Amino acid sequence: VSNVKVLNEKIKGTRPKTSLAATIRLLRETYTSEGVLGLYKGGHIFLLHQAIRDGMRFVVDRGLRALERRLGWKKWDAEDIEPKSKRRRFLVRLALKYSIDSLCYPVLLVSTRTIIKNDQETSWQSVCTWSREEGLL
Repeated sequence: VSNVKVLNEKIKGTRPKTSLAATIRLLRETYTSEGVLGLYKGGHIFLLHQAIRDGMRFVVDRGLRALERRLGWKKWDAEDIEPKSKRRRFLVRLALKYSIDSLCYPVLLVSTRTIIKNDQETSWQSVCTWSREEGLL
């Protein structure tokens, strides 16, 4: 929560002296105004983002391993793999990782917007409102 609020303050122009001091101040302010639950505001959506992302990575990794076995490719860490083949396999995995991150970004964005918003609307209500006003993407 505090990292998002620190970034939000920097955008608004009130620059904190240090990142640590700003974090501690914002944690105190959040705790004072919103209580313990305020410290975890948007946390459930962030955890959903992490679960979706990690689940997709797990499935893709298992799929790639099965494909490599089916194609008869040598194990990733084998000594006699050509550097060009290793590089290609690395680039495929990297492209898939960033594709997954891109697909999961909207959920991360929702968690950030949930932290910044000041009204009493629930997270789910906010998502519905944003989807109606701005569309799904």
